[in-house]
Amino acid sequence: MTAFQKMWQLLVGKPLDPLDPRTRHAIAVTPLLAWVGLGADGLSSSCYGPEEAFLALAHHTPLALFLACATAATVLVITLVEKFTAGGWLTVLVTSAVIALCFMINRHYAYTRAQLAKEDALFSGAPPEVDEATAPGKPDPSQPTAVLLVGKHRGASMHALLWVNRLFPGHFRNVIFLAVGEVDAKAYDGHEHLERLRHSITEALEYYVAHCRRHGIAADYRIAFGTNPVVEFMNLASSTLDDYPNAVCFASKLIFRRVNFLTAWLHNQTPVELQARLHVEGKQMVLLQMNVG
Repeated sequence: MTAFQKMWQLLVGKPLDPLDPRTRHAIAVTPLLAWVGLGADGLSSSCYGPEEAFLALAHHTPLALFLACATAATVLVITLVEKFTAGGWLTVLVTSAVIALCFMINRHYAYTRAQLAKEDALFSGAPPEVDEATAPGKPDPSQPTAVLLVGKHRGASMHALLWVNRLFPGHFRNVIFLAVGEVDAKAYDGHEHLERLRHSITEALEYYVAHCRRHGIAADYRIAFGTNPVVEFMNLASSTLDDYPNAVCFASKLIFRRVNFLTAWLHNQTPVELQARLHVEGKQMVLLQMNVG
């Protein structure tokens, strides 16, 4: 055997024995799949071409999904049967673990959304009516100010506001609400999505401001939009704390009855990071706990 033949055998492998049953099995499966593919392509080409065949299949969604799932399932079953003892069992184990984790995360988020929706329902509707004759005007920068970082859930935001008034009764004369609209891929589909996002956030902020003014507290809000909520919140908080020297930031932190790795991994990342960044800059921020469930 020459050096070239040895190198070729090292790269390609040893020649297969035609009498070996495993070789006949491999040879039989490969031509079968090729024959099916060529037959389908020839059938479609004889009619109106392969591209038109795929376009026509797009109008039959159930059939297309069935063919895709059947093909994927067939390849998966054949691969698992042939390679189960050579590491296929590990693939099944890891894949099952990932799928189970995804179901757990989805179930946890669904439960959290349902609980927060109950709190949001308590503060739904139009903003409270305010008597402009007796209600305070614009916030005074020289007075003690509470800066609240609020999100899309009214219940959590109102919970933080009520806790500030309960912990510091009569101390803060101003309340400034900061909100960030997270711009994702949907916002680039059209201007309407961004306007709906702006309208929903502004409507919630006006509700908070009206609630404060009705109870004799001057209030205002600031809003920003961006792809990174942490950066936008930091910009809003820094500029607001510069304008109001006697201000303290507040934000909500979700607390669950059952604490596990999911609750620590999936929640409270934004407020904790904001608190750390503000503390580095020498500015104060307090996290107010909100029990979920």
